[in-house]
Amino acid sequence: MMKEKITVKDILKDNYNDFKNKYWNKVPKDMRKYIDAAVSKALKCSDIEYGFAEYKCETCGESTKVLFTCKSKFCNICGRLYTMKWAEKQRQTMLRVVHRYSVVTSPKELRKYFYSKRELLKELQDGVNEVIKYWYNKKKGSSYEVGAIAVIYTFGGDLK
Repeated sequence: MMKEKITVKDILKDNYNDFKNKYWNKVPKDMRKYIDAAVSKALKCSDIEYGFAEYKCETCGESTKVLFTCKSKFCNICGRLYTMKWAEKQRQTMLRVVHRYSVVTSPKELRKYFYSKRELLKELQDGVNEVIKYWYNKKKGSSYEVGAIAVIYTFGGDLK
């Protein structure tokens, strides 16, 4: 007997309301409508009930339906596609020089602070960039042009 494939959409359908009942009070009030909207869009993504475009070959009469997608970064389908396109764009524009990959995390004690004041994530990102530039130029003893691509992950705490 073959196991049925479980999707993120299935998990959201089955558990989102329970999640809200249990944890919604811990979510900042000003973020709740955005979270609800993101989940709602993801649940409707690629669902024929929410629309499609149908294309028909004028020669043979064969037709195909293309389901509408949500285009949300939260959606595991659209978000993955967005990420792949973004990564490819970065790959095409990056110089062919030595690159370093770093992971910068914030202490667990500060995560609630950034969670409630998300506008500070940009300042944190810029500050980390300045520290890296300063350190690299001080260590190398001359002025290098240091570039950085920063991606902020606001989910998952243990990097697994």
